[in-house]
Amino acid sequence: MSQHDGHVRRENEWKLLEEIVKTFKPFDELTTYFSEIKYDTLSVVNTSIEALKLEFYGSTMLNEIEGNISDNGIYKNKI
Repeated sequence: MSQHDGHVRRENEWKLLEEIVKTFKPFDELTTYFSEIKYDTLSVVNTSIEALKLEFYGSTMLNEIEGNISDNGIYKNKI
């Protein structure tokens, strides 16, 4: 592996980390929200779950992340 290959790999890893942070941001926001409210109700939980589904439904974000992980040799999809 040349020094250039290592630089490209590190750059790809940073891109992967940025995508992971983007993916988990809605979960972090909901966790913060639920930790601040005094009374959880099922309707709030269900609404939050549906909002997450809508955010990720039809999005290629998860497929791109899986592809980046696989390309970096960090994860091998065995399905």
